[in-house]
Amino acid sequence: VQHNLPVSGLWNFDHPDEIKKTYSDLASLAAESHPDLIVFPLYDVPEDPLRNPAFFSALAQKMNTPILLAAHIPKTPDGSILEEGYLSVAVFYSKEGKILGHHQSVQTAPSFGVLKEWTANSYEMLESPWGKIGILLCYEDANPAIAKEAVKQGAKFLMALSNPGHFSNTFLPHYHLIQDQLRAIESDLPLVRVSSNGYSAFINPRGRLLQKSHLNQEEILAGEV
Repeated sequence: VQHNLPVSGLWNFDHPDEIKKTYSDLASLAAESHPDLIVFPLYDVPEDPLRNPAFFSALAQKMNTPILLAAHIPKTPDGSILEEGYLSVAVFYSKEGKILGHHQSVQTAPSFGVLKEWTANSYEMLESPWGKIGILLCYEDANPAIAKEAVKQGAKFLMALSNPGHFSNTFLPHYHLIQDQLRAIESDLPLVRVSSNGYSAFINPRGRLLQKSHLNQEEILAGEV
């Protein structure tokens, strides 16, 4: 699901209800094709989807479909991102609304401000009914070593969850897409890229784009991995 909401920042704090409605509406549209999994990109969602998962747990139950999403959350429960920094995490919900696992990034994004990103000490996979998922959060897809670690740990496919929306008027979204094509080729695994504002894509193990979204558009891609 490429929701094309405004780039993360102060807008998010002022529009939590609009964000929740957009996620709910797009999840409903995605669920019409009865997918095995609905995936949302990296984005600053309201509340904390790892420690306070009520909204997304209910959404997964309502859709009767597992949901995978990524977000920036405070370093500590009920803490402040502005005061203590943040974690980049992917959270995996079952169709019953239970958290089946989460992944914390091991690669920091380039520093564009004063906020500190805290990373995990080691790379961890997500277990799923379809095998192990190798998660690449944001700039993790630019590091070949992380995808190689996912392969080493037995990944069946790669999932790149990203948000380059601050740079949608530059070549960066295109470069990110190319990086994911390279990761698919190097790992010999299919890769699904899900971006807030684009590009999102299905990529086969040879790096071929099977599907590709448009930039700066709301769009849902459906495919088989």
